[in-house]
Amino acid sequence: MKLMVLVLVASCGGGQAATTTQEPVVSAAPTVASSAPATDDTSPPSIGTRHKKFGNGWFLSGNGKEFYEAIYEPGAEPRVVLKALSDAHGRWVTLMKNVSSGPYAGKKIRVRLGVKTAGLTGRGEMWARAQAPHSPEDAPSTSTKLDAASEMKTYEVTIDVPDNARVVEYGVGIAGDGEAWVGKDAIDVVP
Repeated sequence: MKLMVLVLVASCGGGQAATTTQEPVVSAAPTVASSAPATDDTSPPSIGTRHKKFGNGWFLSGNGKEFYEAIYEPGAEPRVVLKALSDAHGRWVTLMKNVSSGPYAGKKIRVRLGVKTAGLTGRGEMWARAQAPHSPEDAPSTSTKLDAASEMKTYEVTIDVPDNARVVEYGVGIAGDGEAWVGKDAIDVVP
């Protein structure tokens, strides 16, 4: 439906006056008409193609994301397995999610993640932050250290969400070898 409206607007001469060709419409069509399976991804469209998406809103980010793999395992308790490839060499990757800050603006929140780890040799943390519309992409966050090896347990951080925040971002970051299983996630308003 969005493609039909976009094509209709372009063919009727609509859109911004500065647009003189219909090239963006042509290049956007294959993406919209893709036969890729639909997911319940809640990531905002601004993420675009910069990050690889996995399902349930999770995606990879970080300067070393090509050195890691993530596998979404749906089920009664969906989880994403984040694993270093053999040549990660201490590169940083984060498996993250972002949600609208609307329900949390002006409040203190607690973000909780179920995480299991195995063989982490470098830095590992669970983190969260609130992003304003013009914040740098890697704005400061609040984090807690992950155990190098542990069964599934809940990690949490508490942050303040400013009134002007656009999104709440959170996830698990690792550097070096090892694996992390990310399970249930939740956000609670702290009274």
